[in-house]
Amino acid sequence: QLAFLRSIDPESQEMAAYLQLLREFQAHDYRIHAAELNEKADRFIADYAGRPVSQGGLRLKTFTLAKLHTWFGRELLRIDDLLLEKKFAEAADILKNMTGYYLPAELQAVVQKTYYDIAQAELQETENKRRLKEVELTEQWDDAVHLLNSQQFDAAILAFGAFRDTGYEELAQVKIVEAANLAAGQMRKDAASLFIRAGKTSDYEKKRELLVSSYGMLNEIIVRYPQTDLLDKVNQNISILEEQIRKFDPALLEELQDKSPSLETQRQTPGSITGKLQ
Repeated sequence: QLAFLRSIDPESQEMAAYLQLLREFQAHDYRIHAAELNEKADRFIADYAGRPVSQGGLRLKTFTLAKLHTWFGRELLRIDDLLLEKKFAEAADILKNMTGYYLPAELQAVVQKTYYDIAQAELQETENKRRLKEVELTEQWDDAVHLLNSQQFDAAILAFGAFRDTGYEELAQVKIVEAANLAAGQMRKDAASLFIRAGKTSDYEKKRELLVSSYGMLNEIIVRYPQTDLLDKVNQNISILEEQIRKFDPALLEELQDKSPSLETQRQTPGSITGKLQ
């Protein structure tokens, strides 16, 4: 550029015209005023066709267009980096900002392809997350089933409860009821065994201990496993047991009812358990 300027008479009219064109390019952003600048450059080149200064105008236009491509390339690299970081919205914002500038047809085509690439990358990431979540849920389900099969009923109920608001929720609720039924059924059998043993002993303290343990176990079922289908049967068992305790020691029954965790829970949250016992 310096060599070109030295080759022209600084006092000439064509030098003045060229310097005016140069100032226009320096004072305006080619990304915004490209159409206007191109028109002025083309007019200058045509006006001074065949003269050395005409080549200077052409070089100025070519140089400015090269700067545009360099800026465009840097923006694409920023977009690529954001895509690697899964920042799709930020990448799309940069691309949207780029469309506000003048871009030659070949760069406009690149912009449209980049829009497509961002959309595809985001869709792929969404699908990858969905697949990963599905794998995690499958593993989580298998762990919960293992707990159930291992008769770790309380842990299984908690594990299946974690599937709320997932595609497994309905099936998980079935498993929760299954676990509650198994746990409640086992406790009901244990309570019945204690009751039978109490009926076979004549020792007052031993009978009292067995009846208290049986009563406590049945009431615990109601508190720990409100999901079970056995609540009606458990309630019936409690009624029968209360009648036997009343015959054995009325004061003991009153004491047990005052301390009963199921009755206490019923008093605190009448809507949660009362309905199940009725």
